[in-house]
Amino acid sequence: MKAIQMTAQGGPEVLHFVELPDPQPGPGEVLLKVDAAAVNFSDLMRRRGDVYPVQTPLPFVPGAEVAGTVAALGDGVDGLSVGTPVFGTVGADGSGGYAEYALAYAANVIPIPDGLDADAAAGIVVSGLAATVMLNDVAQVAAGDTVFIRAAAGGIGSYAVQIAKMLGAGTVIAGTATTSTR
Repeated sequence: MKAIQMTAQGGPEVLHFVELPDPQPGPGEVLLKVDAAAVNFSDLMRRRGDVYPVQTPLPFVPGAEVAGTVAALGDGVDGLSVGTPVFGTVGADGSGGYAEYALAYAANVIPIPDGLDADAAAGIVVSGLAATVMLNDVAQVAAGDTVFIRAAAGGIGSYAVQIAKMLGAGTVIAGTATTSTR
């Protein structure tokens, strides 16, 4: 299978397009044919070698969130079948999504609902959940509230704009910024 792999930490130049063996699902795992992978800040942190709560063993295939199709089932997997479109997190260490195939625990994937495409589904788990927790649980946005999303162009911000509206916010103000000095 083709994958993006890093063999050192640093800038984008440490990412290499490589050929790797196809992974095989173990007990409780599913093999996913990856259709879309989210790019998260955690991927950048791990590539750069920033402090991160989980080790980044080298060589390393980044990518914790994907959407794809179940290609094979490991022993003991119930409730999913080959061919089911799903999204979720992959790799026990949050890795492996930047590849044609990735392994996920069956409990970490969700069937993609009708009308949701793979590109949108790939980013829901981390960014969508973070935005939901911030707006619903922390800020407790209620009907009619005015909400300012300061980084609305990013992954979490773009979900936050949509979720604020779903929570009933009357006005959602979306902000962006750049360091450009044109």
